Amino acid sequence: MKWLRIILVACASALPIGLSALPATADAQEALAQGPLDGMVFVGKIGAKGAPDLDDELHFQDGKFWSVNCIECGFQPGAYWVRRVGDAVRFRGELTGERGTLAYAGEVVGDRIEVSINWTKSRWYWRIDRELEFSGTFKPSALAYSVERAITTATTAQPELVPACTR
Repeated sequence: MKWLRIILVACASALPIGLSALPATADAQEALAQGPLDGMVFVGKIGAKGAPDLDDELHFQDGKFWSVNCIECGFQPGAYWVRRVGDAVRFRGELTGERGTLAYAGEVVGDRIEVSINWTKSRWYWRIDRELEFSGTFKPSALAYSVERAITTATTAQPELVPACTR
């Protein structure tokens, strides 16, 4: 039984900020649908590491996150996890789609966000492995639109018709 307590303590410490304080009777599904960055929208630039040049928005809602440009390229919204480190909130998450996986690792300090993104896709004869970045500012007047709308946008996306997806 001692090993079970150790596992539970280790798992509780890995929960997103705010979730570890939920009462033990909270519904697990509901707990996973909340996140400390929920409702936040950051506007800025996304692109190749060192030279982000494309306007974008990074949304956080209902425990999920997405980039407007990425869902238009068919990447589905993904869950995110956070950890508070001093004044910063660090987050990680992945967006997946037919075009591969975008692994996000970012940090929010004040109203600024800096994100490193690793885009990978493997095929039997080639592999995409590109470093991207997003840099932006919190936009308090912006509303994160619903996860359902983001999923619908990603599902019905036609990346071949979107210039940003062919870069």
